[in-house]
Amino acid sequence: MKRLPLLQVALLPLAMLTAMDAFAEADAFLDIDASLGLDDNVTRAQENIDIEQDVFASLSGTLGTNLWRGRQGMVDGTAGVRIQKFKDFDGLSNTSLRLGVSYAFGFSSGFNAPWYALDASYTYSEFRSFLRDSDTYTLGATYGFRIDDLTSLRTALNFKLRESEGAAFDTENVSLFANIDWSITPKTTLYTTYRIQWGDTFSTASEATAFSSGPGTPWLAISSSSIPKDQPDDVFGGITYRLDSTTHIVTVGLNLKNNLQSAWDASVRVLRSDTDVGLEYEDLTIIVSYFHKFGIKF
Repeated sequence: MKRLPLLQVALLPLAMLTAMDAFAEADAFLDIDASLGLDDNVTRAQENIDIEQDVFASLSGTLGTNLWRGRQGMVDGTAGVRIQKFKDFDGLSNTSLRLGVSYAFGFSSGFNAPWYALDASYTYSEFRSFLRDSDTYTLGATYGFRIDDLTSLRTALNFKLRESEGAAFDTENVSLFANIDWSITPKTTLYTTYRIQWGDTFSTASEATAFSSGPGTPWLAISSSSIPKDQPDDVFGGITYRLDSTTHIVTVGLNLKNNLQSAWDASVRVLRSDTDVGLEYEDLTIIVSYFHKFGIKF
């Protein structure tokens, strides 16, 4: 698969910053996010013998600005970079570069009036694992409104296409999510999100598990055609394969504002994936993050 060289893609945020000169006195922002996390099933495996966990750290920055503003809506553009480092499985460490555009609009300016958004993005990710290098394209539509002074709701429908160097990591998904934010205090927000995703998932197993004919692996005979037997996973050393699935993801988090520019955030995410051939796996991810927003004037 042909890709832009990493250096060329890395210069895209700079090109966007230069382009902002065309918007005199435009409001812009720079978001910085530093996170530490634990993932208790990085292999996305079913069998205990194949399950591996790891801790990770990430640092990301997102530069954004308003590109157009009308009477009932606005268009914003963003460019961001994220560096993620895993402790034990360094092949999962990656650098991602993202470009996005969104159009947000509403038909009323009332406090409880609903708002809508359409967004699109492109992400280039380069991993220490060559097979996982990928281009990702997303499209989304969001609907949100305030329920009352303390509570707001968002729902969204998203489409995601990932094209990778390894066929097992080529995925196509459609997902639907709902998020509720509840302001416990002026500086404390409790939130929860439920997402259901339909489409491709991938999982890794050792060769002993993957090619076992035991009752614990009834999915093998059906999915074996997608297992690259001659190309073991370059991170875990086993066999990684792609299957159709329905995935349920529940996230619960707490956001603590320091001030208008910065906040701490802690969240727990539980994932369960059920494939159409009987394979099931679960994953728990815990993340603690610090956010800071810088206002910029051009």
